[in-house]
Amino acid sequence: MAYVLSTEECNLPSSGMVRDYICGVLDSSMRFLLAGTSSGDLGVFDIVGRVFRASVPVSSGGVGAICTHGELVYTGSGDGVLRKMTGHDLNWGMLAETKLVGAIVSLYLTEGGAALLAGTAQGLVYRVDSDTLEAVALMASHTAPITRIGFGARSDLFVTCAADGNVRIWDLSDYGVLTNMMNPSPATSCLFTLEDEVLIGGEDGSLNCYSATDGAELWTIPNAHSKAVTHLGSTPEVFLSTGADGALRLWLQSNRRLLGQFAEHSGPITGLCVDCNDDSLVHTCSSDKSIITWDLKREKRSNCHMLREGSFLHMAQRKDHEWELITSHGPGVLLQWDCDIADPVKKCEDPRGARTSCIAISPSGKYLATGCDDFSVKVWDVIGDEVISVCLGHSAVVKDVKWSPDEKQFISVAQDCAICVWNFYGN
Repeated sequence: MAYVLSTEECNLPSSGMVRDYICGVLDSSMRFLLAGTSSGDLGVFDIVGRVFRASVPVSSGGVGAICTHGELVYTGSGDGVLRKMTGHDLNWGMLAETKLVGAIVSLYLTEGGAALLAGTAQGLVYRVDSDTLEAVALMASHTAPITRIGFGARSDLFVTCAADGNVRIWDLSDYGVLTNMMNPSPATSCLFTLEDEVLIGGEDGSLNCYSATDGAELWTIPNAHSKAVTHLGSTPEVFLSTGADGALRLWLQSNRRLLGQFAEHSGPITGLCVDCNDDSLVHTCSSDKSIITWDLKREKRSNCHMLREGSFLHMAQRKDHEWELITSHGPGVLLQWDCDIADPVKKCEDPRGARTSCIAISPSGKYLATGCDDFSVKVWDVIGDEVISVCLGHSAVVKDVKWSPDEKQFISVAQDCAICVWNFYGN
């Protein structure tokens, strides 16, 4: 089967018809072409007589999608309005309209014409009744690179934040969005607390706290850091924040007062761990080639490790053996550090040589998940120091990975705006 595409001239008005055409569809008679424009009108062309017939005003935000069902025409506009129209040639009328969230960029009529599927620029897909135009959101996605992910106390809820400031809480039972928030600054870190609050660190150095139930802003600290907030953590009494300014800061949970800070790092802090056995000890790693353990009770540094070459990218801590720190470094290199020994005690290499951008230890401590620059997520057997699974699903660099509290799933996010949910069966 072969097709030949030909071009023929169409008679247009002598002036005033300069348009950028975004979409088009033939009507039920197959004689008229209905073309949506960036100016917000619907151009009607007689393709048999090759002549322009009418310009029908539809929207002020451009017409981004069109579909037809018999004599009915559905248009999706840049202002988010879905309109139901009827007409022919020069005569057109509006029957109904509904407002969706985001500019409508695609429309699809389901078999039989009972419903429409409408996709918007905000990453939402709606099912719309073709008769009443009643809309129900079916699914959602981020439209900007996702920067961080976090779990709270429950294994079925998690939070994601993106480079456009969008923060969403997801339900793993149906993969739907429960709460949607918009941070005033691009979100660079997040923490889902046990009290069902979401703490967001911004690119502008701010800290903002939201209710996980309704998305209401609870409090804000405008200048928590002088540069972007890189990681967030907590102990029973304080919130911990680290920044690209090299500082670790402690904030009282009761009144958000700055309790103290440690600023010995000379580069951005790239990893943060509260010690598994003693929550008064906090570990940080930095692009300045150092790992520092801080004693919060004594308010001073208690230990330090230095890297000879390269820089640290991320960090986690083992929950067995000597509770060594695990760091990602260089092209596919994982190093393990003991607090009593200056040099790394163990070295593991990614079998594909991929740079490891993020790591997460499982709740049991038996497994390690790593997100890599080759777009893969790998699962390691911590005791055996070997990769037991390579997960392929992303099309860009993986930015973060987290385990669910019940260890039945882990989730990865990436610069491709995708969230991958991986079922994990352990042994």
